[in-house]
Amino acid sequence: MLPGPDETPPQPHRFGELAVELSLITEAQLKEAVEQQWYLKRRGDRTRLGDLLVKARVLDAEGVKRILAEQRRRRMADADKKLPMERFGDYRLLERLGRGRMGDVYKAKHVLAERVVALKVLGRNKNLERENLERFQRELRLAGQLEHPNLVKTYDAGVLNGVQFLEMEYVEGESLDARIARLGKLDEAEALQVAVGLTRALEHAHAQGLVHRDVKPDNVLLAENNLAKLCDLGLAKSLEDGSELTLTGQVVGTPHYLSPEQALGQKPIDHRADLYSLGATLYHTLTGRTPFEAHSAGQLMEAHVRGKLTNPKDANPALSGGIVAVVTKLMAKNAADRYASATDLLADLERLQRGEAPLHAGLDANRSVVLPPGVAPERLQARERSKRAGCLGRAGLLALAAYWLVERSGYL
Repeated sequence: MLPGPDETPPQPHRFGELAVELSLITEAQLKEAVEQQWYLKRRGDRTRLGDLLVKARVLDAEGVKRILAEQRRRRMADADKKLPMERFGDYRLLERLGRGRMGDVYKAKHVLAERVVALKVLGRNKNLERENLERFQRELRLAGQLEHPNLVKTYDAGVLNGVQFLEMEYVEGESLDARIARLGKLDEAEALQVAVGLTRALEHAHAQGLVHRDVKPDNVLLAENNLAKLCDLGLAKSLEDGSELTLTGQVVGTPHYLSPEQALGQKPIDHRADLYSLGATLYHTLTGRTPFEAHSAGQLMEAHVRGKLTNPKDANPALSGGIVAVVTKLMAKNAADRYASATDLLADLERLQRGEAPLHAGLDANRSVVLPPGVAPERLQARERSKRAGCLGRAGLLALAAYWLVERSGYL
């Protein structure tokens, strides 16, 4: 029913406009739903636009989640762009790219060098000052060891008025996390291209004796021509020095992509933890879903340790058996069952790009945690979870209890 001449017509709706922008509904479907909502509102019915679109079967629950997630992301991005100051030493701050536990990252211009950079500025937090400084100094040392086209470059570092800063390459583009939110998921060819770039970055880092320990879509930047660049060495650890910068019982990493050995607080952590996280990232990229969902970080980590994984083909039937086999191998619970190296993984990914079967992705069915297509994972009962928590061991319990969520910015 259309409005009369003396009545206020339906106004554009931000939720609906975003649904159109994400190609989830058409302009015509939005117009019809907005008019229906306006008509119902006149009758005292306050039904939400999303509910009307779902009821009309032009939008599903997953689509609603995508829209709400993108709304939250944009609100946070808008808030992050507010600058506390215009200048920081020789840098003119242009916009805030992200905020994190260690500090803030800005798009900035080096006035003398006349180049646009990403500037990481260590935040002032007296309670964590020593830990932050140690992590920041480690990031500087590690960054100086690495030079690779699939890694974000580090240009300079220093201290200004007692505040440490790191000048990094500014990558024009978007994070992998943002692209997944925008598109829902990537097709296999594009996901393979991203995975190949990340594997090359890890191959280089591992060759230098470094483990990243926080591979995730937020830490992947997609530059021109879909070039994937891995960033954030703040959690990286050298296999040679064996030092640990985390507090007692803390877990290093992000729970949606965390390896089982990290969730359990095991030491030492080697390069195979990165391969697991890369597998979790690839799973998310191909399906639009994180491997496991839970109500708390502790439940997520328990799922990585013991949970069964829904087959990727259930979320994306177009996937090849080869890519599913690679993800299955990467996400094996036991590190010994994963790829032996990033080099072996790279060989399989490149074979898939050529339309060939992978050579190193074999894994016995009884050792696989990925279920056959069409089989949903069983939900753990509260009593079972309690029993299993008792089997995690002292390190695992401390890790679950003391977990902290690391930075969300692609540069943090």
